[in-house]
This record gives sequence, structure tokens and C-alpha cells, in this order.
Amino acid sequence: MASVMSFKYAKAIDIEWETDGEDVNLPTEVKLPPEIDETDDDAICDYLSDEYGWLVIAYKVQMPNGEIR
Repeated sequence: MASVMSFKYAKAIDIEWETDGEDVNLPTEVKLPPEIDETDDDAICDYLSDEYGWLVIAYKVQMPNGEIR
């Protein structure tokens, strides 16, 4: 039986950034602060873009219970 990891926070994972072809070292996984609603795609994209200065093309969210959406 596989174990499911449980977290106290949601994470944006498998993040793909729009870098306009520039060679930039950006994270592919970011812990989301508690004030960000992990079901609000606009809020997550805004947070990531504001935090790192680049637009987000795609990402997944790993919920605190380990579920990925």
C-alpha cells in the first residue's frame, strides 16, 4: 500500500514559466502562503507572477492532503 504524504500547506508544482526565451533559473515548485486560496487559479497565478516577476504558463496544485489537481 502506497503512503500519501500530508502537508500543512498547498504547493504549486510542475510550474512552467513564460520567460520570453531567456535563460532564467525559476522554481518548479513553490509553497503557497496560507492567504492564497489553493482553488483560485487567478490568485495563484498572480501570486507566482508577483513573487518571481514572470508569467506562468501552467502548473498543478498539490493540496495539503497530498491530492494533486
